Amino acid sequence: MKKVYMLLSALMLGAGGVTTAQAQAVQIDGVSYVTKSAKKVTHTQYQGIKVSSQVTGGLSDLKDGGTYLLYNTGRKTFLNERSNGALYLTKPAGLGLDASVEDISNAFSNNVDEANYGNYTSFKVTLKPVAGKSNTYTLQLTSGKFVPALPQGNGASSSETAGEFEAAAGADGTFTFRDLSGDGTVYFNGNGWSDGTEGTFTGWSDATGANSLYKLYRVDGDADVKTVTFTSPLYAALEAGKYYNFLASRGDANAVGAYSDAQKRWISSESIVADAKGTVQAEPSRVIRRTGRTGNPASMLWSFEQNEDGTYKIRNANTGLLFGAWVANGSGIEMPIRKDNGGNYELIPVTESETNDQFFLKQNGHLINAFQGLENNDILADYDGNNTSDAGNFWSFVEVTTVPLKIYHDTEWASVKYPFAVTLAEGLKAYTVSSVADGKAELAELGTEVPANTAVLIADERQGGEETGDYETFDLTINYSATAAAAEGNLLEGTTVSRQGFAENASYVLAAGRSLKLTGTVTTIPANKAYLPATAAGTTAQALALHFGEATGIDHATVETEANQQWYDLQGRRVLYPAKGIFVGQNGKKVLFK
Repeated sequence: MKKVYMLLSALMLGAGGVTTAQAQAVQIDGVSYVTKSAKKVTHTQYQGIKVSSQVTGGLSDLKDGGTYLLYNTGRKTFLNERSNGALYLTKPAGLGLDASVEDISNAFSNNVDEANYGNYTSFKVTLKPVAGKSNTYTLQLTSGKFVPALPQGNGASSSETAGEFEAAAGADGTFTFRDLSGDGTVYFNGNGWSDGTEGTFTGWSDATGANSLYKLYRVDGDADVKTVTFTSPLYAALEAGKYYNFLASRGDANAVGAYSDAQKRWISSESIVADAKGTVQAEPSRVIRRTGRTGNPASMLWSFEQNEDGTYKIRNANTGLLFGAWVANGSGIEMPIRKDNGGNYELIPVTESETNDQFFLKQNGHLINAFQGLENNDILADYDGNNTSDAGNFWSFVEVTTVPLKIYHDTEWASVKYPFAVTLAEGLKAYTVSSVADGKAELAELGTEVPANTAVLIADERQGGEETGDYETFDLTINYSATAAAAEGNLLEGTTVSRQGFAENASYVLAAGRSLKLTGTVTTIPANKAYLPATAAGTTAQALALHFGEATGIDHATVETEANQQWYDLQGRRVLYPAKGIFVGQNGKKVLFK
């Protein structure tokens, strides 16, 4: 069975079995943390070019055209066509200013920078003489498009329509190119800085300044194709289709490693509400809050959807909506009500150590922060100038395979609806409601596998279960491999988001006494609960006893009423003295003993 995950920040974790480690997230017994993966190795095809010499013979060297690098002497950068057609002045990483022909040749053919490798064929410019016009050329780029007529001051892009440019020889082996496509007053120029910082390629009405002077270096062809292997930074090992829950690592006075129980908070959608039909509402608030580990478990589950640029969208399991974008420092992170609206988040390791499992969440240039400690659980926003030493910016991921379910002793039943399939723990069995008649809700056995988005009632059918405390907690395994569809004919409905706005007495909900009772004046049903609409029940009875079809009614059955029966447990074993639980009489009927 596939595993499920939860993403945590060291501010908030579950009680019990917790140990701490300096500069690491809190550890939980039986839970495997997702840390950084091994560094990702990438293979990339790199195409260089062969550069032989600088053109120094003036216009006579250009008369037959040829292919060149065009170097702006003022900006100290080369004309380059980007993949989107934008014309820029840039240069290979690591190439010094005023480099020699040898250095330029090496940079464009052999020198590959791991972080800034490039396809240097995009720097090639071929001069094509214009017939009947002395020293006039069109300039064709590697894409097959041309340098167009140039705007003055603004950046240009390659075009199917070629501009015509008249070359003139300047001093020290430089050239100017005058644009003949307009009024003849615009020359090749460039924006940027004289330190080699890239800028846009443009035109300007100055033929004498250094920014209008270009050196030409001969390109003799393409260099050999090379496969570049480089290693990217460590990244979080998040798997598509899995669920995570995330926890902030903040401690007292921003101290990494301070993990008291009082500080543990998990990011949750539990505060988000929907109307009676399940539609998330824009008001009163959609700010995502932090909650203690005793909060609703399914509201803490999030999936991570990786974008092409390596960032992630973070989607909540219960609402199906996304973690919102950063808006302003000190503002809460909201959950947009449109399905595909949300922030694109970078997950950046706090350190490059492969044993440190903490990450920054960064969106739109801002780190997401737990913000002002424990008092302000509804705020998740950058407020400290992207301070990378602030532990409020540290987040950790934890792997989770189950969701806990509480079953209270006064009912021995629970109602649930999850957006994912679950496998029940031993001793539990799920039922749907198939019909309502004579004050009874007829139950249909579903078994131990509950499909996604299926509202069910779950019974504790163990014999002689523990009676310590008010309830027992069972672990339900999230089942990613489940394929079964929701049961047909099920009258139960359910919630995955807290629903408000029900009419009074509009629904039956599980109550003490092993029955379904009208909600009365209660108009809200919590997330991940099942309920029976009164309209589906077709009755106005105050309560409906849970009933196993043709079996004896399970409410108020006692040993005395069936004194002459022989009893068997659900595994077919004879039981002389039935205690609490469900038993089968020799007549084949099921009876629940209180």
